[in-house]
Amino acid sequence: MLRSPRSQIKARYAKGLVWAGGAAIISQLGMYACAVVGARILGREVYGQFAAVQSVVLACAQVATTGLGITATKYVAEYRQSDTAKVGRILGLCFRVTAVFGGGVGLITFAAADIIAGLAFRTPELAPAIKAAAFYIPFFAMNAYQVGTLVGLEAFRSLFVASVLQSTAAIGVTLMLTAALGLVGASAALSAGAAISWVVHQVFLTRQCSTYGIRKLSGDCWGERAILTEFALPAVLASSVGAAVVWSSSVLLTRQSRGFVDMALYNAANLLRNVVLYLPGLGAKVVAPMLCNLKGLSKTEQYVRVWWGNTLASALAAVIAAVLLSAASPVLLQMFGREFRGGELVCFLLFASGVLEVLSVAYYQVILSHGKMWWQSGVVTIWAAVWLALAFLLVPPLGAVGLAICSLGAWTIALGLYIALARRLLVASEFRNEPSEPISLEAL
Repeated sequence: MLRSPRSQIKARYAKGLVWAGGAAIISQLGMYACAVVGARILGREVYGQFAAVQSVVLACAQVATTGLGITATKYVAEYRQSDTAKVGRILGLCFRVTAVFGGGVGLITFAAADIIAGLAFRTPELAPAIKAAAFYIPFFAMNAYQVGTLVGLEAFRSLFVASVLQSTAAIGVTLMLTAALGLVGASAALSAGAAISWVVHQVFLTRQCSTYGIRKLSGDCWGERAILTEFALPAVLASSVGAAVVWSSSVLLTRQSRGFVDMALYNAANLLRNVVLYLPGLGAKVVAPMLCNLKGLSKTEQYVRVWWGNTLASALAAVIAAVLLSAASPVLLQMFGREFRGGELVCFLLFASGVLEVLSVAYYQVILSHGKMWWQSGVVTIWAAVWLALAFLLVPPLGAVGLAICSLGAWTIALGLYIALARRLLVASEFRNEPSEPISLEAL
């Protein structure tokens, strides 16, 4: 019996959500376990130093991806059925660019470790840890395009298995290296975990490409260079600006009187905030390739229904998670150690900003699927300006609470901009048939 188009869409969404959900659960539990292990072995202040090191390599890694993770998702999803040769050339381009930029940024970070530790954090003893973590950058960059491709192929089951293998290995590596080498060991564990992730995802990527008849074509890849300026460049500018602002505000926090102590609290609360983003993040990961695919096939009605349903479901999930986590935050913070007590206000503010970020991402999906990444770059620039302005005003007197307020204020402005831009696209001529009332997933 043939399924109706609506039934097929529901099945794709449900299947993707289940497997992506499993992958995200495993990944989040793995990161949380690594954080708890590190915090308990290192103690609050040294864990704060680790959080500072982590902020450096994460910011650099975002730059090193050159926006090709989301670029791979968009174009693989759009052309996987109509032009596998084009997909092969795009994958070849993604591999070359991420390898070159990832290796280059990693090398620069390693060489500049002493300068970063001394000038940025005013803590020269952080240099060995930054060097140990610098190898995280090239592997993260190449892994981003691998994951982006698997998402574009809607290969969420492969992502689940890869998450199980990678997270299990990462926990063991973190425990062994942190216990043996302290701060440097915890930093080295970041690099080791990224390397393991790259190997595991490469195995699954090769299998999935073979299934679709996609062959990576490095020789002809430069013919697809237009995607670098039209999509990847604004994407990387947006991610780089965002990463730089978050890192800069973290540096500002560490320079206060309770610097690394407050940094540890903020990092712990931010990890809990990820739970607010969890289910909506799954929806975004599943719906992004679907929207790109439907947009490429000009299936307007299905596009709008999928987007509305995902937006409503994401908002509901985020609000429920934020309320429950706010109530449980005293207990959850104590899992990091006794020194983390009293951070409930930081948690509440970050959870509220998480809800706003979820809504922003839902509206961003429209911009992404239409390829308007220069618009995205503009929104992130304004978001960054608001964040930085609030950071310089609020972090010195309020510490971690001030930085949490920065997050809340910046995402409030960003949400307003995303709504305005998404509505402009949705009411354009090709989307004039948008339903007047929101459509829930049940209506699909």
